[in-house]
Amino acid sequence: GINFAFIGNPKHYHTPLDNLENLDQRSLQHHGQNVLGMTRQLLHSGWERPAEARGDAVFTDLFARWIIAWPARWTPWMAGTLFAAMAFCVRL
Repeated sequence: GINFAFIGNPKHYHTPLDNLENLDQRSLQHHGQNVLGMTRQLLHSGWERPAEARGDAVFTDLFARWIIAWPARWTPWMAGTLFAAMAFCVRL
């Protein structure tokens, strides 16, 4: 997933004043340019139905540097293995 967010005025953030009247038009334009560029890139990337082709998956990052993914059905096994490794390390 992608998160596009901006906080133009922190005292308005998540209050009734966080509305269209107080929206910074420059920030909205900036987000529009980012979304348009991303959409164009995805349209020309050659992806064809990636979600259906691979099934459910889990995505995460490692150290904010790499993105990794694995089939969702592996998650319980991976969590159990990680928990066992952590329990073993605590006992050392």
